[in-house]
Amino acid sequence: MPDKPISTTGAPVAFGERTHGRNSLRWRLSLAFSLFLALNLLLGVFSIYELNNVNQVSAVIRDRWLHSVRVLGDLNNYTSDFRAAEATSILATAPEDIHQARANIAELDSQVAAAQQAYGHIPHGAEELADYRQFDQQWRSYRAEAARVMGAAGGGQARVRAFLAKSQGSYGLASDTLGRLTELTVAQATAASAAAEITYRQARELIILTLVFGVVMLALALSYIRTSISNPLARLAGAMRQLAANDTCVALADLDRPDEIGEMTRAVAIFRDNAVALAHSRQALEQQTMRLEGHLERERRLTALQRDFVSMASHEFRTPLNIIDGQAQRMIKLKAQITPDDIAERALAIRRAVQRITGVMERLLGASSAETPSDTMAVHFERLDLNALLREVLKTHRESAPNAQIIEKLERDPVMGEADAALLFQALSNIVANSIKYSGAKPNIRVEAHREGDRFVIKIIDRGIGIASEDIGEIFDLYRRGRNAADISGTGVGLYFVKTVLGHHNGGVSAESVEGQGATFTVVLPVERAA
Repeated sequence: MPDKPISTTGAPVAFGERTHGRNSLRWRLSLAFSLFLALNLLLGVFSIYELNNVNQVSAVIRDRWLHSVRVLGDLNNYTSDFRAAEATSILATAPEDIHQARANIAELDSQVAAAQQAYGHIPHGAEELADYRQFDQQWRSYRAEAARVMGAAGGGQARVRAFLAKSQGSYGLASDTLGRLTELTVAQATAASAAAEITYRQARELIILTLVFGVVMLALALSYIRTSISNPLARLAGAMRQLAANDTCVALADLDRPDEIGEMTRAVAIFRDNAVALAHSRQALEQQTMRLEGHLERERRLTALQRDFVSMASHEFRTPLNIIDGQAQRMIKLKAQITPDDIAERALAIRRAVQRITGVMERLLGASSAETPSDTMAVHFERLDLNALLREVLKTHRESAPNAQIIEKLERDPVMGEADAALLFQALSNIVANSIKYSGAKPNIRVEAHREGDRFVIKIIDRGIGIASEDIGEIFDLYRRGRNAADISGTGVGLYFVKTVLGHHNGGVSAESVEGQGATFTVVLPVERAA
């Protein structure tokens, strides 16, 4: 293997030399981003400057012309209303109408004065000020004439003639001047709006041109980054992917670059040479690993089979052993008054329990070479009374658990069917034993059974700890137990055994529960075994 990678020209290239100055990729990227940042700042400053120009023109329209037009509109409305209120005051005959009209005149007079004051606070040109002063003088003259007419003595006809003569003339002069001032203001506001529109269009065009310039500069910068940085990095990444895929025939095109990309390319070249040397060793290791994995998988499978078999056997022996132990304890306690018939009955119960252990052992030993112990379980069907078998199960548990209250509601007539007595006895016993175990110190169990057509339905109901809703669909799986049963001993095999046995009988089992309120297990068996 060469000490240094070879360039495309065939000459050795240096590796590990740090790049500095303008040859550095870091320097070029820093320069490019600095120029881009400076360009963004210039674009921002120029845009703010143009927007400020537009805002200044808009401020003139907003603060001067729109305000002037609004105030002049108010003046036109107030003066017209004042003239109408004056006419109402002259023509009114009732004292309350005259009082109301003069109150309106006073209010309108104050509104006109307020509007004039507001107009005086707005900056105006010389022509506007001249018209406004003329209006102010004429309005004062009209006000004086109107006050004289409304306060004149004599009949109503005299005041009406005065209202239609001098008062009308004074109001007409003031109204004409105010109208001329309004038209002048509207014309100047329109001109200012046109100027603002021109300023806005110019600013928009300049900002668009600036943005186009910025986009062009950005495109040039991106093109430079793509051709000088991105594309070489993409080529280098492709070469590394080839090496990762064990393809050592990789061509490296940037070995002579004096920057960081060149350094990475030279490092990849060394890695490529090392990969070629390691490829043969890896092939040998892979073959050895495959052989070891095969041995390990066989050992793992054998260990799992052994664990399943031991768990199943130990669980299924527990109930018969409990029966044997219970009968033996009763014989010891009652040894003084026990009769020969009692001894015979209890010895018969012990013998039946031993026979069940023997039967389960034979079936499990026959299945010990299968994937799980229950897959090849031997099932021996015989004609029997399913009701009687269930009663025997309940009797057994009453004897083995005297503290448990087991209430049964079964049919009186026999329910004949075909089943494996030993396996079905053990399956039903597992469910009853679970109900007792998970019901606390004083179990209360109810068992109901009845025939529905060609099915025999058994319900085993307890008031124990129940099953969590998230566990209800998994409790019949191997080694699965409810989360709320962690403090109670168990292996998670019993209900799996129940499901397997009932499956061999073409039956089924299901569970319903509310956690903390008990559980109901429903067993369904065909009365006649399916073909």
